[in-house]
Amino acid sequence: MNPIKGSLRYPAVTLSLTLGLLLAGTQAILHMPRMEDPSVTIRTGIVAALYPGATSDQVESQLAKKVEDHLFKFAEVRKEKTYSTSGREPAGQKSRGSSL
Repeated sequence: MNPIKGSLRYPAVTLSLTLGLLLAGTQAILHMPRMEDPSVTIRTGIVAALYPGATSDQVESQLAKKVEDHLFKFAEVRKEKTYSTSGREPAGQKSRGSSL
């Protein structure tokens, strides 16, 4: 039977289902847990290494590669970006599953 024809043929069932859904929705809204300022955990980090007197190529080959190899062995850590400049190397990272 067509649902539209069935709802017109049996209005009491339609009304009962509508009231049941309305009561269930009202009960769900009234008992839903809520916080004014919910806590949100954002797992990010920056690794900054100084290598005074080194060129950006030296920082990349001697420092950045080793730090990345060690840091990104962990499954929870994924690489975002690495910048190597003369004398320093900051590497940004995020944990898997973070909301950013």
